[in-house]
Amino acid sequence: MSDEQLQTYYRELGDQLVRETRARREAGLLTRPAETDRLELLRARWNEVRSELRHRELTP
Repeated sequence: MSDEQLQTYYRELGDQLVRETRARREAGLLTRPAETDRLELLRARWNEVRSELRHRELTP
């Protein structure tokens, strides 16, 4: 993945994380284990991409 593609992917993951967290909070679903597990996986992937950006010396 190119630097530009990785930065775009990072932003998209962040946007998705915000949207899903907000939607689940509004629906009262954050207390369900399956919902929190999905958000944790998404957040973990976002952190992995952020680490790769730092490794490439790009600003996340």
